[in-house]
Amino acid sequence: MTRSYRFAGRSSSHSRAASTGTSTAHSGTPPRDTSGEWPLRPLTPSTIPDFNFVSEAASSAILTPRWSSAFTFSASASAPPRPRSAFAFTASNGNPFLFQDLGSQEVDRPIPSTENGSAPSAQVVFPRPQSAQSATPSVSVSPPPPNSAIPSRQSLEGAVNEIGAGLRGIRLSNFASPSSPGLRMGDLAAALPSPAIPSPIPVPLLRPQDAARNSESPQPSASRRSTPRGRRSSSVNQTPYDVRNDEDPPRDRFHDPAFQQAFDNAKSLMSDLAGVLGSSNLRLHLQPDSAIHDLRERADKLAKFQCAPTRIVGLVGDSGVGKSSLLNSLLDFKGLARTSDSGAACTCVVTEYLYHDTDGFTVNIETFSQDELKKQFADMVHDYRHNRLHSADMELAEERRNWEKQADLACDYFSAMFRGRFNTSLLRSDKPEDQMVETLLAWAQEFGPANIKRSETTNSIGECTALLSHLTSEEGSAQGPAVWPYIKKISVFLKAHVLSKGLILVDLPGLHDLNAARRNITERYLLKCDEIFAVCCIGRATTDAGVMGVFELARQARLSNVGIICTRSDNTNATEAKRDFKDRATEIRRLIGEVDTVKRELTDMDERRKELEDIEEEDLWPEEEAEKNKIYQAIVKKRAVIENRKFELKRYIMTARNKFVTDNLAKMYKDKIPGGNLRVFCAGNIMYWDYRDVKPKEKALPFLQLSGIPAIRRHCMTMVSEGQLRVAIKYMRDDIPDVVSNVDLWVRSGAGSADAAHKQAVRKAVDELETRLRGDLLRNTSQINTLSGTFIKEFNERLYQWHRHRIDGWTKGAVKAGSGWSSWHHSIYSAFCANNGIHQTPKAGYHNWNEEAMSTMVQDLSEPWDEFRSTLVNHLIDTFTSVDKLFDWASNRVDELMDRYGDSVLLPLYQALTSRQHILTGAIESKCEEFEGHLSTLRTDALEGLETSFFARSMEDTYSRAKYESGTGSFARKKDIINGRLRENELFREWMRKFRNKLRELATTLQTDVQDVVLEQLDIIRGTLDIVRSDHAATESEEDPEFRTRVEEEVRRVNAAMEQVWAAAGLNPTVHPN
Repeated sequence: MTRSYRFAGRSSSHSRAASTGTSTAHSGTPPRDTSGEWPLRPLTPSTIPDFNFVSEAASSAILTPRWSSAFTFSASASAPPRPRSAFAFTASNGNPFLFQDLGSQEVDRPIPSTENGSAPSAQVVFPRPQSAQSATPSVSVSPPPPNSAIPSRQSLEGAVNEIGAGLRGIRLSNFASPSSPGLRMGDLAAALPSPAIPSPIPVPLLRPQDAARNSESPQPSASRRSTPRGRRSSSVNQTPYDVRNDEDPPRDRFHDPAFQQAFDNAKSLMSDLAGVLGSSNLRLHLQPDSAIHDLRERADKLAKFQCAPTRIVGLVGDSGVGKSSLLNSLLDFKGLARTSDSGAACTCVVTEYLYHDTDGFTVNIETFSQDELKKQFADMVHDYRHNRLHSADMELAEERRNWEKQADLACDYFSAMFRGRFNTSLLRSDKPEDQMVETLLAWAQEFGPANIKRSETTNSIGECTALLSHLTSEEGSAQGPAVWPYIKKISVFLKAHVLSKGLILVDLPGLHDLNAARRNITERYLLKCDEIFAVCCIGRATTDAGVMGVFELARQARLSNVGIICTRSDNTNATEAKRDFKDRATEIRRLIGEVDTVKRELTDMDERRKELEDIEEEDLWPEEEAEKNKIYQAIVKKRAVIENRKFELKRYIMTARNKFVTDNLAKMYKDKIPGGNLRVFCAGNIMYWDYRDVKPKEKALPFLQLSGIPAIRRHCMTMVSEGQLRVAIKYMRDDIPDVVSNVDLWVRSGAGSADAAHKQAVRKAVDELETRLRGDLLRNTSQINTLSGTFIKEFNERLYQWHRHRIDGWTKGAVKAGSGWSSWHHSIYSAFCANNGIHQTPKAGYHNWNEEAMSTMVQDLSEPWDEFRSTLVNHLIDTFTSVDKLFDWASNRVDELMDRYGDSVLLPLYQALTSRQHILTGAIESKCEEFEGHLSTLRTDALEGLETSFFARSMEDTYSRAKYESGTGSFARKKDIINGRLRENELFREWMRKFRNKLRELATTLQTDVQDVVLEQLDIIRGTLDIVRSDHAATESEEDPEFRTRVEEEVRRVNAAMEQVWAAAGLNPTVHPN
């Protein structure tokens, strides 16, 4: 039979011959002599492959040629082959080479893959043509042991020359004549130099760790009779996960690809138009007083149009619930917002995240004013002093603990703000408290806001993270005075996809912050959010006090835009899950059993692998070696199966718990918000970042989806869609036609042939049109100019004047509520005084003294308030109607002029006025919507009992005086202070004045804003009319006829293209006259 030898090199092309005997070789088929035998090709420096030596992890060298050749040797052997034989030679330069007998084999050994950048030891077999004989052995040249020196190319060429000289003249067997004698091992050994046989070198095999780098499911090695195989190229997409391209956009009209394409096309058209308007040979676009200069600027502004932020999402929760981690995931910037594993507070400052279209980061800082700092300092000094001077007189242990907390908070604040200067000796001194406050304010001027940069820019996420840590945490400023106590709000601008459509994400301190100023900031900010998410850990979501506080605020403020995000949903335990979800325990046990079964199978395989690896290589039979290879591949596959089973178990437990928690939260809170539409999301931030950058992304996607982050991100972006859609429609339907019509008007003004009398009549008509527009919109008696007066009059008649005589009844209701509280245990009563009347205890439950004290008043005013708002809405509708009627008259007037004079110049004027009508009414409507939002907040401030409401503010000093009472008889004194204030009629008179003054402020602001809008639009209309009535615009058009022609052609092209844009976006263009 024939023996098999293998050449231990590897072709860079990884090509192999087919089982049919076709040999693939870089240098072509070797020449065949006339005897029908294949001559052994002489090896010379010119014919040797260009060998590379590649180091393995084990530091052994692999001899790898850069081209493949069909080297097939046959050696007849009459005696049965030994399991393993080898002979070697030492070249003249001393380098050892080993020819190793791999034994007879009908099936080729597996060829390990080197995909994905790994380069394990490998053997490439260069097959011979098929014949009737058994598989012919190939030759294996093994590299020297790891401790041998790696030969250079020159020494390798010398060695090959020596081999070639010895082998010259030796012929291989004749494949066409199987009976012809073949090359014997003895012949080959005699032809080579005397060997210095090195120790046996193991045949490199595919280890599980190597295969795991290449493929989760490695394919079996091809046999010599299999289909030829070239270099395998990976079919797996190695592109990392990309939030912008791999996450589905919200399913709404704004994000529809056709609408987005139309939107982009419209901006491109404006860019092209601006370019043409800037191409005047006379450089008209550079002359500030020219009409074309103004038109080019307007077109350029539209080309750069970006939708402004339209929606704010607030994330609020107590310390350590994972708000910052959640924000990092939503923004897709790992580590941006500071997080803490210790549960310590990381969010002590309101932090907004907004979009900008650059790769860097910009951080803007808003600090507290001197008056705001003075109020905080006065409260904290008084808290510290009260605890120091009166703690011994406090009868209740809970009361003492509360005051100790407040005193510690004051010390911590002052120590952070004035590190290196402050010590408690100041607060322990005999100085009056107001002098202490003045001293602290002087220090604040030295260390505080004046020394804080209001805006900083960083280039990397690491720099931005360090800056935010410095601004918001104690750790960031451990070497000097802390910055965070001075900061009221931080705004971070960054290029995050979730923000790209106008969303603002806000990280808010919890409503249970001990610092009243920061607690109040959170409360006020929540009232202006378009959506609020209470953030909590999923393990205690149904008992989280922070969530309860947010929904209580939502109830009082009549907010319907409140949801919950449960963090750490990926923190699961199968054993606990079986106990917690008894109805799903059977399925969980089954999934656990599947994991355990596969693990046992893997253990068995691993034990067998170790048995085979313990056998010396020279003692391994081919069957055992093949088994070892198969085990290696099976282990890799089994590990992949285990990972899949673990994922199925994880997914099942997470899904079960998410549903359980979501259902329970819905039962608890859906009745607390109008409409009962409660949104609950579950997020696994650790899972998200564990798989965020895993390649291929197809492997990562199931985990990323299970983390819940893409779903939350999509929901946030959906919120923006409604407002963005309206803005985009206005842009395409009104803003662009307005500019294009003005450009068209400029073109036609220089092409007309009307006589002087004709032009004079048109100019007169245009003057009359402008006079009527300005007169009707700006006269004192116009509906626009009487908005504030009308609103204030309605308020006085429906609420203020009519209900002044009800104040006595409101006072009686408040006194009755106070009498009920007075019957409480003194410890409970003291606790409510310390918390400004808003508190919860196990015995008393939740109470809001402000709400209960003003309940009679709220009952009396709720219906009149609703009637008042309805009157305001009707007046605003009448205002819109009057504006529309005025512009309808103007358009009809232009239409009459066109009929009378047949002047085509006026057609663009008609179109421009129609577009400007839509723009003006839209701008007024936007201001009225803002006013509506402010009215909703006003109702909350006036008729609800929040800590920042009018009534609570009026009671603030009363609560403060009561809580500072201590010692013998303090309980009675506290009750006298509270009830005495409730008996004062002035309490509700003060409340009513605040209510009226705020309404007057809002109405006046609306009036001013609307007037500004009207004046701005009238000025733009004047510029449009000037193109018609001014000779200057006509002269510009006539001076540069080539330029005018280019502009005319561009206007025609833009108008035609905009028809397609409108159709693609599903819009109806502005209707033109027949």
